[in-house]
Amino acid sequence: DNVMRRAQMDGIRGLLYEAVRDVDAAGVWGRRLGVFDRRWEKKARDYEVMVDRDGSCDADPAFSSFPEWGEVEVLRSLGECFSTSDADNTVVAAATTAVGKVLAGAKGRSVDDVKIGLVLAETMLNYHEERWCAEVLGFMVDLAGAMAGGRGRRFRAVEWDGRVAPELKVRGDDEGLRGCAGFLCDLAVRLGAKWSGKDGGALRPLADALCHLKEKAVGDEASSRVSAAAAAVAYDGPVPTVRLRHKKTAEETMVKSLEPRVDEEKKYAHTKDKGKEKQAAIRDKLKREFKRNKKAAKRELHRDGITIEKARREEAEARGGAQKKKRHENFAWLEGEQATINQQVRQG
Repeated sequence: DNVMRRAQMDGIRGLLYEAVRDVDAAGVWGRRLGVFDRRWEKKARDYEVMVDRDGSCDADPAFSSFPEWGEVEVLRSLGECFSTSDADNTVVAAATTAVGKVLAGAKGRSVDDVKIGLVLAETMLNYHEERWCAEVLGFMVDLAGAMAGGRGRRFRAVEWDGRVAPELKVRGDDEGLRGCAGFLCDLAVRLGAKWSGKDGGALRPLADALCHLKEKAVGDEASSRVSAAAAAVAYDGPVPTVRLRHKKTAEETMVKSLEPRVDEEKKYAHTKDKGKEKQAAIRDKLKREFKRNKKAAKRELHRDGITIEKARREEAEARGGAQKKKRHENFAWLEGEQATINQQVRQG
């Protein structure tokens, strides 16, 4: 069965490769990835509504917020069909975004969800060997914490029974989370070989989670394998201090003045006064100053006029308000009497 399935997957990858050679392949795959992204977002919304806190789902017991295996295989194949080293490749960029969303937000309910998440984490690492994948690290930290004692909130709905209480089976991947734990250790070693010691202890949360997982491991082989993974991501150097953003000073927040402020006004020569005689420059300077003062006075008088007129209208309205109200009452009474007379005339 495994041989036939591998042959089928090879045939599917061949068809995908032939489809990629089409001229409009990027547009087709971009639209398909958009459909995948919207479908997963709907699954994430449905998970919040349909699944209870304990992980039970009465409407659909097999419901999962993770993508299906067919979609996972397509995402894995895209890394072989398109160039992952090209930063401008739109298909790989869209696939990276879609996989990152799943790893950052999907919540697991079963062992199959954990397996799919690990395969997607490996796919993300295959996409970008030189790129720091924070989504992969967060997923691995949550999964390792859940295996170590249920600290991972995203996987607290997974049944951690005694059969899979995370014993690491190094001889194969046939018994649920035993194989998943081994897969997790392999990914941790891969991350540690690439990034350990470079980013100031960025892998420290994963190392702590693996240390807790080591306490739950059963057997010397399992314990040694987890210890090797924890040592691969360990960081013994100093943790860099976090530089918080300082509060901006008044000098940084003040509005920049467009008119220069000169301490010694006599020494300042306006650009328009260059090349003029001293008396002519002084006369032109006084004219400009007079013009500015005149404009300012007109502006202030205009504002005062608006304020005075507003106050006058309010006072007139308050003075005539009582009389106007009385007239309206009289008019209303007269209209009522006229209506009564008209009704009597109609009735004969």
